[in-house]
Amino acid sequence: MNLSIKKISLCILFGTASISVAIAQTNTTPEKNINQSDPQAAAFICPANMTCTPKNQTDKQSNHQSILSTYQPNYVLPFYYTANPQQNEVGPNGEQNKNEEVKFQISVKANIWRNILNSNFSWYLAYTQLSYWQAYTQSAYFRETNYEPATFVQYKFQNKPFLLDSISGGFMHQSNGRGGSLERSWNRIFADITFNYHDKAQLQLMPWVRVNTGYDYNPDISDYLGYGSTTISYNIGNNVISLMLRNEAESGFSRGAEELDYSFPIYHGIRGMLQAFSGYGQSLIEYNHYTNSIGVGFDFSDWLFT
Repeated sequence: MNLSIKKISLCILFGTASISVAIAQTNTTPEKNINQSDPQAAAFICPANMTCTPKNQTDKQSNHQSILSTYQPNYVLPFYYTANPQQNEVGPNGEQNKNEEVKFQISVKANIWRNILNSNFSWYLAYTQLSYWQAYTQSAYFRETNYEPATFVQYKFQNKPFLLDSISGGFMHQSNGRGGSLERSWNRIFADITFNYHDKAQLQLMPWVRVNTGYDYNPDISDYLGYGSTTISYNIGNNVISLMLRNEAESGFSRGAEELDYSFPIYHGIRGMLQAFSGYGQSLIEYNHYTNSIGVGFDFSDWLFT
Protein backbone atom coordinates (compact mmCIF):
# COMPACT_ATOMS: atom_id res chain seq x y z
CA MET A 1 0.00 0.00 0.00
CA ASN A 2 1.35 3.45 -0.93
CA LEU A 3 1.01 6.22 1.64
CA SER A 4 1.28 9.91 0.61
CA ILE A 5 2.04 12.53 3.20
CA LYS A 6 1.73 16.21 2.39
CA LYS A 7 3.29 18.76 4.64
CA ILE A 8 2.42 22.39 4.08
CA SER A 9 4.32 25.19 5.78
CA LEU A 10 2.70 28.58 5.51
CA CYS A 11 4.66 31.72 6.36
CA ILE A 12 2.83 35.03 6.21
CA LEU A 13 4.59 38.42 6.20
CA PHE A 14 2.54 41.66 5.74
CA GLY A 15 0.01 40.34 3.28
CA THR A 16 2.32 38.04 1.29
CA ALA A 17 2.61 34.29 1.66
CA SER A 18 5.22 31.68 0.81
CA ILE A 19 4.03 28.08 0.58
CA SER A 20 6.29 25.05 0.44
CA VAL A 21 4.84 21.65 -0.22
CA ALA A 22 6.98 18.59 0.42
CA ILE A 23 5.58 15.25 -0.76
CA ALA A 24 7.14 12.03 0.48
CA GLN A 25 6.00 8.66 -0.80
CA THR A 26 6.68 5.39 0.98
CA ASN A 27 6.09 1.82 -0.11
CA THR A 28 7.63 -1.58 0.41
CA THR A 29 10.92 -0.32 -1.04
CA PRO A 30 13.33 1.75 1.11
CA GLU A 31 12.42 5.41 1.41
CA LYS A 32 14.29 7.78 -0.92
CA ASN A 33 16.00 10.67 0.82
CA ILE A 34 15.04 14.16 -0.29
CA ASN A 35 17.89 16.08 -1.86
CA GLN A 36 18.40 18.89 0.64
CA SER A 37 20.43 20.84 -1.88
CA ASP A 38 17.32 21.16 -4.04
CA PRO A 39 15.69 24.49 -3.11
CA GLN A 40 12.33 23.22 -4.33
CA ALA A 41 12.45 20.34 -1.87
CA ALA A 42 13.71 22.27 1.13
CA ALA A 43 11.10 23.13 3.72
CA PHE A 44 10.72 26.67 5.00
CA ILE A 45 11.11 27.98 8.51
CA CYS A 46 9.66 31.17 9.96
CA PRO A 47 11.64 32.79 12.80
CA ALA A 48 10.06 34.80 15.57
CA ASN A 49 10.63 38.08 13.76
CA MET A 50 8.36 36.83 10.94
CA THR A 51 11.07 36.78 8.29
CA CYS A 52 10.47 33.62 6.25
CA THR A 53 13.77 32.05 5.22
CA PRO A 54 14.59 28.85 3.29
CA LYS A 55 16.71 26.27 5.13
CA ASN A 56 19.16 26.22 2.22
CA GLN A 57 19.86 29.58 0.63
CA THR A 58 21.53 29.48 -2.76
CA ASP A 59 22.34 31.94 -5.49
CA LYS A 60 19.60 30.38 -7.58
CA GLN A 61 17.01 31.04 -4.88
CA SER A 62 17.86 34.75 -4.83
CA ASN A 63 16.58 34.97 -8.39
CA HIS A 64 13.11 33.99 -7.16
CA GLN A 65 12.80 36.74 -4.52
CA SER A 66 9.72 38.90 -4.77
CA ILE A 67 10.34 42.28 -6.39
CA LEU A 68 8.04 43.94 -3.82
CA SER A 69 9.09 44.73 -0.26
CA THR A 70 8.43 47.36 2.39
CA TYR A 71 10.27 50.68 2.13
CA GLN A 72 9.51 53.10 4.96
CA PRO A 73 7.51 52.01 8.05
CA ASN A 74 3.96 50.78 7.46
CA TYR A 75 1.46 51.42 10.26
CA VAL A 76 -2.04 52.49 11.22
CA LEU A 77 -2.82 54.62 14.28
CA PRO A 78 -6.60 54.44 14.93
CA PHE A 79 -6.22 57.12 17.61
CA TYR A 80 -4.02 60.08 16.75
CA TYR A 81 -4.34 63.29 18.75
CA THR A 82 -3.03 66.67 17.56
CA ALA A 83 -2.94 69.41 20.17
CA ASN A 84 -3.12 72.31 17.71
CA PRO A 85 -4.58 71.16 14.37
CA GLN A 86 -4.27 73.52 11.44
CA GLN A 87 -7.56 75.13 10.44
CA ASN A 88 -6.66 76.70 7.08
CA GLU A 89 -9.08 74.30 5.41
CA VAL A 90 -12.27 72.82 6.80
CA GLY A 91 -14.33 69.70 6.20
CA PRO A 92 -16.87 69.14 3.42
CA ASN A 93 -19.69 70.49 5.61
CA GLY A 94 -17.73 73.44 6.93
CA GLU A 95 -16.72 71.76 10.19
CA GLN A 96 -13.38 72.47 11.84
CA ASN A 97 -10.69 69.79 11.95
CA LYS A 98 -10.94 67.77 15.15
CA ASN A 99 -8.01 66.98 17.40
CA GLU A 100 -8.68 63.24 17.12
CA GLU A 101 -8.19 61.43 13.83
CA VAL A 102 -6.73 58.31 12.21
CA LYS A 103 -3.21 58.36 10.76
CA PHE A 104 -1.71 55.66 8.57
CA GLN A 105 1.18 55.14 6.19
CA ILE A 106 1.69 52.68 3.33
CA SER A 107 5.18 52.34 1.84
CA VAL A 108 6.51 49.76 -0.65
CA LYS A 109 9.39 49.45 -3.07
CA ALA A 110 9.91 47.35 -6.20
CA ASN A 111 13.30 45.96 -7.20
CA ILE A 112 13.21 46.67 -10.92
CA TRP A 113 16.77 45.52 -11.68
CA ARG A 114 18.49 43.43 -9.03
CA ASN A 115 22.32 43.27 -9.02
CA ILE A 116 22.76 45.34 -12.17
CA LEU A 117 25.21 43.56 -14.51
CA ASN A 118 26.19 41.19 -11.65
CA SER A 119 27.22 44.09 -9.41
CA ASN A 120 26.06 45.18 -5.95
CA PHE A 121 23.94 47.93 -7.50
CA SER A 122 20.15 47.55 -7.73
CA TRP A 123 17.49 49.85 -9.15
CA TYR A 124 14.25 50.49 -7.22
CA LEU A 125 10.93 52.24 -7.64
CA ALA A 126 9.19 53.23 -4.39
CA TYR A 127 5.86 54.67 -3.31
CA THR A 128 4.84 56.07 0.08
CA GLN A 129 1.41 57.42 1.06
CA LEU A 130 0.72 59.19 4.35
CA SER A 131 -2.91 59.97 5.24
CA TYR A 132 -4.78 61.82 7.99
CA TRP A 133 -8.41 60.71 8.20
CA GLN A 134 -10.95 62.71 10.20
CA ALA A 135 -12.86 59.54 11.01
CA TYR A 136 -14.51 60.86 14.18
CA THR A 137 -16.47 63.71 12.57
CA GLN A 138 -20.12 63.53 11.56
CA SER A 139 -19.07 63.19 7.93
CA ALA A 140 -15.64 61.48 7.84
CA TYR A 141 -13.12 62.88 5.36
CA PHE A 142 -9.41 62.83 4.59
CA ARG A 143 -8.08 66.21 5.62
CA GLU A 144 -4.63 65.51 4.09
CA THR A 145 -2.89 62.82 2.06
CA ASN A 146 0.71 63.04 0.90
CA TYR A 147 1.89 61.05 -2.12
CA GLU A 148 5.59 60.30 -2.52
CA PRO A 149 6.83 58.32 -5.53
CA ALA A 150 10.59 57.84 -5.78
CA THR A 151 13.23 56.08 -7.81
CA PHE A 152 16.76 55.30 -6.68
CA VAL A 153 19.83 53.14 -7.22
CA GLN A 154 21.24 51.36 -4.17
CA TYR A 155 24.68 49.90 -3.54
CA LYS A 156 24.60 47.10 -0.96
CA PHE A 157 27.86 46.38 0.88
CA GLN A 158 28.72 42.72 1.44
CA ASN A 159 31.26 43.06 4.25
CA LYS A 160 29.79 46.25 5.81
CA PRO A 161 32.99 48.30 6.21
CA PHE A 162 32.68 50.53 9.27
CA LEU A 163 29.11 49.09 9.64
CA LEU A 164 28.13 50.74 6.35
CA ASP A 165 25.16 48.75 5.05
CA SER A 166 24.12 50.62 1.89
CA ILE A 167 24.32 53.88 -0.05
CA SER A 168 21.47 55.03 -2.27
CA GLY A 169 20.87 57.99 -4.55
CA GLY A 170 17.77 59.02 -6.43
CA PHE A 171 14.85 61.36 -7.09
CA MET A 172 11.57 61.80 -5.20
CA HIS A 173 8.41 63.83 -5.69
CA GLN A 174 6.06 64.68 -2.83
CA SER A 175 2.64 66.30 -3.20
CA ASN A 176 -0.79 66.46 -1.62
CA GLY A 177 -2.41 66.62 -5.08
CA ARG A 178 -5.00 69.24 -4.10
CA GLY A 179 -4.29 72.01 -6.59
CA GLY A 180 -4.97 75.71 -6.17
CA SER A 181 -4.22 77.49 -2.90
CA LEU A 182 -4.08 74.20 -0.96
CA GLU A 183 -1.50 72.57 -3.22
CA ARG A 184 1.78 71.65 -1.53
CA SER A 185 4.53 69.91 -3.50
CA TRP A 186 8.26 69.70 -4.09
CA ASN A 187 10.88 67.62 -5.88
CA ARG A 188 14.18 66.46 -4.41
CA ILE A 189 17.38 64.70 -5.35
CA PHE A 190 18.40 62.65 -2.31
CA ALA A 191 21.00 60.30 -0.91
CA ASP A 192 20.49 57.62 1.73
CA ILE A 193 23.48 56.44 3.77
CA THR A 194 22.63 53.61 6.16
CA PHE A 195 24.80 52.08 8.89
CA ASN A 196 23.58 48.86 10.52
CA TYR A 197 24.86 46.81 13.45
CA HIS A 198 23.55 43.22 13.26
CA ASP A 199 19.96 44.51 12.88
CA LYS A 200 20.21 45.71 16.47
CA ALA A 201 20.97 49.36 15.74
CA GLN A 202 20.70 51.48 12.64
CA LEU A 203 21.67 55.02 11.62
CA GLN A 204 20.15 56.52 8.48
CA LEU A 205 21.43 59.81 7.05
CA MET A 206 19.30 61.27 4.25
CA PRO A 207 20.47 64.59 2.79
CA TRP A 208 18.53 66.14 -0.10
CA VAL A 209 18.58 69.07 -2.51
CA ARG A 210 15.38 70.66 -3.75
CA VAL A 211 14.80 70.79 -7.51
CA ASN A 212 12.45 73.51 -8.74
CA THR A 213 10.26 72.46 -11.69
CA GLY A 214 7.22 74.40 -12.83
CA TYR A 215 5.10 76.61 -10.60
CA ASP A 216 6.27 76.86 -6.99
CA TYR A 217 3.33 76.54 -4.58
CA ASN A 218 5.53 76.73 -1.48
CA PRO A 219 8.79 78.65 -2.12
CA ASP A 220 9.81 78.65 1.56
CA ILE A 221 9.28 74.94 2.24
CA SER A 222 13.03 74.30 2.69
CA ASP A 223 13.07 76.83 5.53
CA TYR A 224 10.80 74.47 7.49
CA LEU A 225 11.58 70.98 6.16
CA GLY A 226 15.29 71.59 5.79
CA TYR A 227 17.89 69.79 3.70
CA GLY A 228 17.88 66.32 5.21
CA SER A 229 16.85 64.03 8.04
CA THR A 230 18.53 61.65 10.48
CA THR A 231 16.85 58.51 11.80
CA ILE A 232 18.27 56.41 14.63
CA SER A 233 16.74 53.01 15.42
CA TYR A 234 17.53 50.54 18.18
CA ASN A 235 16.19 47.04 18.82
CA ILE A 236 15.91 45.94 22.46
CA GLY A 237 14.49 42.46 22.81
CA ASN A 238 12.25 42.79 19.75
CA ASN A 239 11.15 46.26 20.87
CA VAL A 240 12.20 48.92 18.36
CA ILE A 241 12.72 52.57 19.27
CA SER A 242 13.23 55.06 16.41
CA LEU A 243 13.95 58.78 16.51
CA MET A 244 13.72 61.02 13.44
CA LEU A 245 15.32 64.47 13.50
CA ARG A 246 14.82 67.04 10.73
CA ASN A 247 15.92 70.65 10.13
CA GLU A 248 17.41 71.06 13.58
CA ALA A 249 20.87 72.59 13.07
CA GLU A 250 19.95 74.27 9.75
CA SER A 251 17.18 76.30 11.37
CA GLY A 252 19.12 77.10 14.53
CA PHE A 253 16.82 74.67 16.39
CA SER A 254 13.84 76.97 15.73
CA ARG A 255 11.95 75.18 12.91
CA GLY A 256 12.90 71.57 13.39
CA ALA A 257 10.86 68.41 13.85
CA GLU A 258 11.22 65.29 15.99
CA GLU A 259 9.28 62.05 15.68
CA LEU A 260 9.66 59.22 18.20
CA ASP A 261 8.31 55.74 17.40
CA TYR A 262 8.12 52.74 19.69
CA SER A 263 6.97 49.37 18.32
CA PHE A 264 6.58 46.23 20.40
CA PRO A 265 5.32 42.65 19.94
CA ILE A 266 1.76 41.91 21.03
CA TYR A 267 0.79 38.42 19.88
CA HIS A 268 1.90 36.11 17.04
CA GLY A 269 3.58 38.71 14.85
CA ILE A 270 1.15 41.53 15.65
CA ARG A 271 3.06 44.61 16.79
CA GLY A 272 1.76 47.62 18.68
CA MET A 273 3.00 51.14 18.07
CA LEU A 274 3.25 54.45 19.92
CA GLN A 275 4.21 57.62 18.04
CA ALA A 276 4.92 61.16 19.19
CA PHE A 277 5.61 64.16 16.94
CA SER A 278 6.72 67.70 17.75
CA GLY A 279 7.66 70.48 15.36
CA TYR A 280 6.93 71.71 11.85
CA GLY A 281 5.86 69.73 8.81
CA GLN A 282 3.78 66.92 10.25
CA SER A 283 2.24 66.84 6.77
CA LEU A 284 2.76 68.94 3.66
CA ILE A 285 -0.26 71.17 4.31
CA GLU A 286 1.29 71.88 7.73
CA TYR A 287 4.86 72.42 6.55
CA ASN A 288 4.95 75.87 8.21
CA HIS A 289 2.66 75.00 11.12
CA TYR A 290 3.97 73.94 14.55
CA THR A 291 2.15 71.16 16.37
CA ASN A 292 2.49 68.40 18.95
CA SER A 293 0.84 65.02 18.35
CA ILE A 294 0.66 61.55 19.85
CA GLY A 295 -0.86 58.33 18.51
CA VAL A 296 -1.33 54.65 19.28
CA GLY A 297 -1.97 51.76 16.91
CA PHE A 298 -0.35 48.90 15.03
CA ASP A 299 2.98 48.59 13.23
CA PHE A 300 3.38 46.27 10.26
CA SER A 301 7.00 47.12 9.42
CA ASP A 302 9.51 49.56 10.89
CA TRP A 303 13.07 50.67 10.15
CA LEU A 304 14.60 47.40 11.45
CA PHE A 305 11.82 44.82 10.87
CA THR A 306 10.97 45.38 7.20
